Amino acid sequence: MLSTVVVVKSFSFLIYQKEWLQIIDYVTEADIYERDTRDEVRGKILDKYTKYCRRITYFYWVLISMTIFGAVSEPLMTYLSSATFREELRNGTEKFPHIFSAWVPIDKYHPPGNWITIVWHFCLCVWGGLSMAAYDANILVMLVFFGGKLDLMQERCRQMFGLDGTEISDDDADRVIRELHLMHVTHMKYMALQNSVMSPVMFVYVLMCTLMLCASIYQLTTATNAVE
Repeated sequence: MLSTVVVVKSFSFLIYQKEWLQIIDYVTEADIYERDTRDEVRGKILDKYTKYCRRITYFYWVLISMTIFGAVSEPLMTYLSSATFREELRNGTEKFPHIFSAWVPIDKYHPPGNWITIVWHFCLCVWGGLSMAAYDANILVMLVFFGGKLDLMQERCRQMFGLDGTEISDDDADRVIRELHLMHVTHMKYMALQNSVMSPVMFVYVLMCTLMLCASIYQLTTATNAVE
């Protein structure tokens, strides 16, 4: 089921490549603009969401790394944790454990086919985990930026007619209002665009997570060893 989510996420980047490039270009340009025109207050907002993005990105990559390690080591943990399983594997009652339950065009239960299958499954697991992490990390950072940009625009609106009692001319006020209006319209446009390209993936994600929870509950009620 998780493989289905990874495939859908990967294909969504390919199918909506044009839209994703537009969103990424906007986020990059808008972030650079805010950093080039920052003042003390807006600088604090920038630093706040930058540090937040770094934290969630680091933690998420740690989570994905642990997930990959758990997936690829599960057959070994099953072998080490169950004496009954080891005995059944020796006498041929139990088949050689694999990371995935998948068909391969070789004998995956005896050497050298079993080791070839292990290497193949390991590569697939790592590739799938990294693909999912790359997709999710990009989405998380973009969502944080969109929220931070709204805070930055709010601060710009507060400063639009001057600061600390200073006044600006009518021409400057008109220019600032036009800039803020264009900035807001553009921001809403790309927020809506991101929602449109994320919606199909989120639908599949919710569906697969629901099925996985149901399957996990069933497995817990039928587990025969500590690893399961």
